[in-house]
Amino acid sequence: MPETFDDIRGFVESLERRQDLVRVRKQVDPVLEVNAILDRLARTRGPAVLFENVRGSSIPVFGNAFGTPRRLSWAFGADDFSRLAESRMEKLFQMASGENKDLLLALRAKGMKTKLQRLKKVLPAQNLFKG
Repeated sequence: MPETFDDIRGFVESLERRQDLVRVRKQVDPVLEVNAILDRLARTRGPAVLFENVRGSSIPVFGNAFGTPRRLSWAFGADDFSRLAESRMEKLFQMASGENKDLLLALRAKGMKTKLQRLKKVLPAQNLFKG
């Protein structure tokens, strides 16, 4: 059964155990260096990275977390993220197949806030993410 996480720390620890995380302890510039490193890692499907000493910030920066299909699958607790996404999309299509007019109305609502509020009522998370 795939591993699941209660928070981002758990995901970071899992990536470290799997040797798919690099910790950068040296101070980095948040504008020039962080962006350049993350860009290079994304292009090469490199590891996730945790910048622990970002100039001007007391908060670390975690990047390239979902830079590969494998890490995306791990993050969502799935064996295969693409299969998970396909099954969830199929479930959404089934729900929108005319049986649920509230869903269609929610999707057509004006304004993102209204749309999200209506979708939250129509699509409880426990229903969307079950089997």
